[in-house]
Amino acid sequence: MEAATIEDRTQFAKAYAPDDDLALVHAIRSGDVAAFEQLVKRYDSKLLRIARNVTHNSEDAEEAVQEAFFKVYQKLDQFQGHAKFSSWLIRIALNESFMKLRKRRGILEQSIDSNVLSDSDSTRLRLMWPIGHRIPRRNTAQQSFVRFSSALSNV
Repeated sequence: MEAATIEDRTQFAKAYAPDDDLALVHAIRSGDVAAFEQLVKRYDSKLLRIARNVTHNSEDAEEAVQEAFFKVYQKLDQFQGHAKFSSWLIRIALNESFMKLRKRRGILEQSIDSNVLSDSDSTRLRLMWPIGHRIPRRNTAQQSFVRFSSALSNV
C-alpha cells in the first residue's frame, strides 16, 4: 500500500507543476472563477486526506477543507509567491483542522465539567490530558478513578 501512495505522490507532482499553480493564482486574481474551481478540484482530495488525519472525523475534515478554500479565496492577494502555492494552501488547511480539534476539545471539556460534576473546584476533574503531557501510570490512574468515584458519590 505504501508503494501506491508514493506512486500517487509522483503522479501528483508530475501532473501539477508549481508554475501551473501560479498561473491559476494569477488568473483567479484577475477574476477567473473557473481557475479557482480548477484549484479546488486539484487539491480537494489531498487536503481532505490531510484534514482527516488531523481531526480523525470526516465531518470536521470536510468543514476544515471548506473553510481553508474559503480563506484562500479571501486572502489570495496575501500570497506572495515566495513558497509553493500548495505549501501555503496545505498550511491553511492544517491550521483549520487544528482549530476544529481545539473547538471540539473545548466543547467536550465544557460539557463534562458543566453536566456531570458540581461547580465546586474541589470536585472538578479533567478527563482529557493536555497535549504534550504524559498520561498517568496505571496506579496513578487507579487513584484518580477512586477520587473520581468518591467525588461522584458526594454530588
